[in-house]
Amino acid sequence: VDLLVQGGEVKFHAFTDNFPTKEPFFVETGDAMPSRHEDKDLSDVLKMAKEVVKALGLTNGALHLEAKITADEPKLIELNARMGGDYLYDWIKTIWEVDLVEEASKIAVGIPCQPKRLRAPRCHLVGKYLIPEHSGVVTGVKLPQEEPDPLMVHDTSVQKEAGDAVLVPPEGFETMGWIVGRGDTYAEAEENLDSALRQVEVNIVRFDSTSSVGKTRRKNRFGAAQVSRRRILQSARIEKVRGFDLGKKSLHVGILCNIYDAESSEEGAVHSDLTSVGLNIQKAVEAKGHRVTFFDMNETPLPFDKIANANVDLIFNVCERINNSSLLEPHAAAILDCLGIPYTGSNPLTLALCIDKIKVKKILEQHGLPTPNFDYVFHKNEPIREDLRYPLMVKLANTDNSIGISNASVVSSLKALKEQVNHLLEKYNRPVLIEEFIEGDEVDVTIMGNESRVKVLPLSRSIFDDLPKGTWGIYPFQAKWTENSVYEQIRVERPAKYSQKLTALISEICLDAYRIFDCHDYARIEVRVDRSGNPYILEINPNPSISVGDCVPACAEMIGQNYEDFIEDIMKECILRYRAKPPYYHLQSAMVPF
Repeated sequence: VDLLVQGGEVKFHAFTDNFPTKEPFFVETGDAMPSRHEDKDLSDVLKMAKEVVKALGLTNGALHLEAKITADEPKLIELNARMGGDYLYDWIKTIWEVDLVEEASKIAVGIPCQPKRLRAPRCHLVGKYLIPEHSGVVTGVKLPQEEPDPLMVHDTSVQKEAGDAVLVPPEGFETMGWIVGRGDTYAEAEENLDSALRQVEVNIVRFDSTSSVGKTRRKNRFGAAQVSRRRILQSARIEKVRGFDLGKKSLHVGILCNIYDAESSEEGAVHSDLTSVGLNIQKAVEAKGHRVTFFDMNETPLPFDKIANANVDLIFNVCERINNSSLLEPHAAAILDCLGIPYTGSNPLTLALCIDKIKVKKILEQHGLPTPNFDYVFHKNEPIREDLRYPLMVKLANTDNSIGISNASVVSSLKALKEQVNHLLEKYNRPVLIEEFIEGDEVDVTIMGNESRVKVLPLSRSIFDDLPKGTWGIYPFQAKWTENSVYEQIRVERPAKYSQKLTALISEICLDAYRIFDCHDYARIEVRVDRSGNPYILEINPNPSISVGDCVPACAEMIGQNYEDFIEDIMKECILRYRAKPPYYHLQSAMVPF
């Protein structure tokens, strides 16, 4: 029912009958006006509509409510704060001589809305959508050569032409348009509609990977067909992955990563590690019998066309740099979404959010998950909370790989705090995070899977008791990326020898964080445990490093997975995540608003 509401009062209403939808995707098939339902049923719908409008506090405007009439009472489906779409504006004006746009404009500027509804409808209209049986490319549209009698055919709207792509479920929800029959009665309008439909012929070539139809790249007015064509190809990739049995067939897997030449700079070790990740994954994927194509995001120009044209089934996304910046890491996943290519790991929102350690801390606090007290600064001389307890940890708020972290990062006085903050601001020109340093162990919590298949792997515990006096128990840049350092005395315990109770607590708070930040397939969460056994979440690492020997595959090895099995398990989770879900479902964040 379409409504005009002013001052909370319904000034006008018009009912439309919706035909049964086409299952299983609930595709709308057509409508009729005026309604053929009993007056009592319509009266009940209008009464419910008024109650809904009042309950939602909608006082002014054109509204469109959808309901289902049942044997007991009408059931609300939805209420839209707009007038009905497609042909409903035209139908209401034709049948009831009420202009919804004109009346809604009056309401908007405060002019009294007093539409004069006809006592009886001027005519009956019955419309049906032109819905193809399958997606494809339109190769021909034939319409009657003569203009139809407007008293018999009210409207013929064909919105596609030869060369355009049309996508129906599961690829999309498009139609070719609609035809509307007119008559003095419903039966007459329906008969005129059926006659008009018989005179319309639409030819659509089904998408076929062996066909050339729709593959031509065009730069003229048919350019929209090229875009739609790409959408079909993207949907085809996702459909293939949805129905894939990894144990029986091989995949064409792309690996999106970064390749660096050998170098001796400070970041040379980091770059070497980023290079090894992709190469190790390639060996593991090929060992499982899959075909691999490598995409290096350090190339110039960036390999967008190569990725789009490679026809891979899915991409193992381990890209951590674009234009040599870790801040652009989320855009690699966004590019794959735009190309419609399924990929492993988390979505762009999660990746971007977790780079920002300040936002991560705020969200953890909002959800009541334990994290050290903190503050942050963007510029020199900004005030810092005075209630923070020393020692404090000072680090960059949006970098990875321990860049900017040294033994001097832990400070015990206001003077040292200001010096370290100013040093980081001057050298890196990035925001700085200050948090209370938790003296104790550091625990890496690896989580894998999605939905009901999420599992926490055995915990990895770093113990700093053997470090020499004056060396803080942390993982600075030196510990991760240089050899023969004092930090080789850090003892790593896998699995962590904690009590069952503490192990469960650490696992559970990390599972909450994994779900709150909407991580996919795998992640590593960093936790500190103080001397009293209290855990604190430090960081969330979606798409953590998974090269041979890294913490995450080492924890997987504790449950009997060798490296090749571990990599294939991530691919399986990717496939299961895309299976039986609408395209781009993974972009709908599960994070609770804050």
